[in-house]
Amino acid sequence: MKRDMDLVRGILKKLEDSSSVVGWVDLEFEGRSSEEVAYHVMLLHQAGYVDAQHITSRGGLDWRAQRLTWKGHEFLSAARNEGVWSRMKSKLAEKGLDVPFDLAKELLMNLTRQQLGM
Repeated sequence: MKRDMDLVRGILKKLEDSSSVVGWVDLEFEGRSSEEVAYHVMLLHQAGYVDAQHITSRGGLDWRAQRLTWKGHEFLSAARNEGVWSRMKSKLAEKGLDVPFDLAKELLMNLTRQQLGM
């Protein structure tokens, strides 16, 4: 399964919007299977962006997210602005690139700096 940066961003945004810091956050996305969402939650957990639990039983992948970590909040701060997010995706599409997550974050931060005139 390929990593989908739009789904990653969507998961982080839903976790940030959640009023709960205890228990799992319901992460349903139109057009996305529960296994696809669970896979991305697993990736985000492995990378240290979310706290999550692996609760798979009887086949099928199941990871449940609980909250953002500091790293998750930091990435979302860089990715929250729709214009900056779209510019990052456009730049990558122009070059035909799929970049590492840390490079995507760095690009988002550079685009934000440009928007701020820094």
